[in-house]
Amino acid sequence: MRDLETAKEEVSRLKLDVDSVLGEKVALEKEVVKTGFNMKEKLRLLESLKKEIEVANEEHFLVELGKIDASMECKEIERLREGEEVLDFLVEKNKKIKKMLEEADRSKGIELELFETTSDVEMLQTQLNLFKKMERRVHTTGKSMSRSSRSFERGKCTLTVLKEVTEETEAKKEALASLNTELFKLMMVMDELRKQINQAKEETGQFNKILRKNDVKIQKLNAKMIMAKSKLEIALSAKERVTSLADSLAGSLEKLKKNKEAAKQEECLLIAQKTVTEMETQKTKLEIDEKGRELNSNLDELEKAKQAEALVLEKLESLIEDKMERFEYEYLSRHASLAEETAEKEVAAAEAWVEALRASTKAVLMKTGTLMRESGMMRVEEERQVFRTARSFSTKRLAEDETHMFKGIPEAAESYLSPKLVRKSTPVQRGKSRRCSSAGTPTFFVIKKKKVPKLVKIFSLKR
Repeated sequence: MRDLETAKEEVSRLKLDVDSVLGEKVALEKEVVKTGFNMKEKLRLLESLKKEIEVANEEHFLVELGKIDASMECKEIERLREGEEVLDFLVEKNKKIKKMLEEADRSKGIELELFETTSDVEMLQTQLNLFKKMERRVHTTGKSMSRSSRSFERGKCTLTVLKEVTEETEAKKEALASLNTELFKLMMVMDELRKQINQAKEETGQFNKILRKNDVKIQKLNAKMIMAKSKLEIALSAKERVTSLADSLAGSLEKLKKNKEAAKQEECLLIAQKTVTEMETQKTKLEIDEKGRELNSNLDELEKAKQAEALVLEKLESLIEDKMERFEYEYLSRHASLAEETAEKEVAAAEAWVEALRASTKAVLMKTGTLMRESGMMRVEEERQVFRTARSFSTKRLAEDETHMFKGIPEAAESYLSPKLVRKSTPVQRGKSRRCSSAGTPTFFVIKKKKVPKLVKIFSLKR
């Protein structure tokens, strides 16, 4: 029994080991897949780098061709130093040099990309070392797992895959080494190109100095030619001016002779016109004096008319004031009598209304007393007290308002004289009756009061 238990424990341990190994195997397979994808990406990068290297080789070939062209062009420049065509040729040369510099910058970018690829390859190498360690672990576990042959075969498959990966990585390393050698060669060529470009720049600087000297000489000659041309033009213009002056002087002499004769005739005409204008000025002076006298007389008449108009206006204003005072007195006396009559009527109506209010309050009090006897509730007594106080307050308020209104009747009569606006009296708020919340108390209704007509509205309607 103990042997069976120990065997069972060993079997369970083996099962656990197998599960752990299978889990590790799955993780390794996933990592292998990831590495496969990474390798594919790196291969794509290598292909792109190869293409760029081919492009760089083509550019290098073009650079060499440009170098040959530059040597040929230098020979042509030596032949054409004194001409203007050298300038255009140098401009084209500078453009080509700029292109060469741009190509050199591109090669620097390629170098950076290669550096990145080498770093990626190093990362892959580290991953492969890790995979090798994992393989060793799998071998150690495989000895204890002699019974699980299937899992061992799977491990062999993974080992074969890892070997293939290592072989591919070694091949990639060899390819990268070859690429590095090619890049080193390219760098050497680029250095030579830079030296040649510097030599070309020095030669172009010398050519530019020579051309500047020639330009200075040409400018001096052009300035001398311009000065000579200006002197010739000045001399020709002076000759033309002299000839034109001689012609103009001859013509001006003839004109002066004619002008003398015309001036003599004009002097005679001016003398005759002076005599005529003197006579006319004397006549106008006399006419102006006569018109001034007439204006002064007219002004005196206007002042007299203004004074008469002012006196008439003063008389009219005094008459208008007298008439307006009489009219207002008659109008106010009539309206005062009417106001007294309406006030007496309103006083009688107010007294009758007060008596009716007293009677209605007595009836309400009687009804409330009967209700209190039937219900026997204290709330009814409280409501009656509130009702009495509200009624007394409202009656007092109404009586005071009525007395104020009766006293204000002469003030309303005076309002006819003044143009002030009449204020509207605010209505008095009446006390509201409260109903009992209990179900036993019967409902009762308050008799509505008759509203007293407002005196202000009556006066406004009469107006």
